[in-house]
Amino acid sequence: MKKIKIILSVAAILVTLSGCGNQKPQNNANQTNNDTTTEAITDTSDNTTSNSDSKNTDNNTETNNTASSSTDSKDTNIAVEKNNNSTNNNSSSQNNDKETSNDEKSFYGNWEIKKVAGYAKVSVGEKTSLIGLKISLSNNLATFGNESYNNPQYKMINKTQNNMASEYKTNLSKIGVSTDSIMQLNVSDKITLFIKDNNTLLYFDEGVFYEVKRE
Repeated sequence: MKKIKIILSVAAILVTLSGCGNQKPQNNANQTNNDTTTEAITDTSDNTTSNSDSKNTDNNTETNNTASSSTDSKDTNIAVEKNNNSTNNNSSSQNNDKETSNDEKSFYGNWEIKKVAGYAKVSVGEKTSLIGLKISLSNNLATFGNESYNNPQYKMINKTQNNMASEYKTNLSKIGVSTDSIMQLNVSDKITLFIKDNNTLLYFDEGVFYEVKRE
C-alpha cells in the first residue's frame, strides 16, 4: 500500500513538473508577441509622425510658392501699370503737341511787323510804312493798323514748296522757312498771313514777305 502511495505521489509530482515546463514557453511566446505588438505600434507612430512632417513640409512649400507667386504677380502688375501710365503720359503729351501745333487759335494775340523776310520773283519793293505796324487777331475782332474787321473769318490752307513756287514765285527757304510746307492764313479774304511758328508770322503784300513777331 505504501508503495502505491509513493508511486502516485511521484506521478503527481511529474505531472506538476510537466505542467510548469509547458507554461514557461507560453509566457515567452506571450512576451514575444507583446514585444512585436509594441514594435509595430512604435513603427506606426513613427510613420504617422513622418507622414505628418511630410504633410507640414508640403503645406509650407505650397504656402511659400503661393506667396512667391502672389508677390511676383503683384510686381508684374505694378510694372505693367507703370508702363501703361508712362505710355499714357507720353501719348497725352504727343496729342497735346499735335493739338497745339494744329490749333487755329494759336495765332490769336497782338503782333507787330518787324522787317522784310524775303521777296517774290516779282514785287513792287518794300513799303517802309509797314514796319512797326500793329496787328491784332481774336475771335471777335481783327485789326491791321487802322483797319478793323468785326467777326473775322479765318481760313487756313497748307502750302507746299510747289504751291509757293507757282502762286508766289518764290520758295520757302528764300523767306526764312526751313520746312517743306507752311500754313497760309487768310483773314476775311483781306489779309494774307503765313504761320511760321507760334511766335512768328509772315505778312505778304505785293510781292514782299514781312516778318511779324508776337508782342
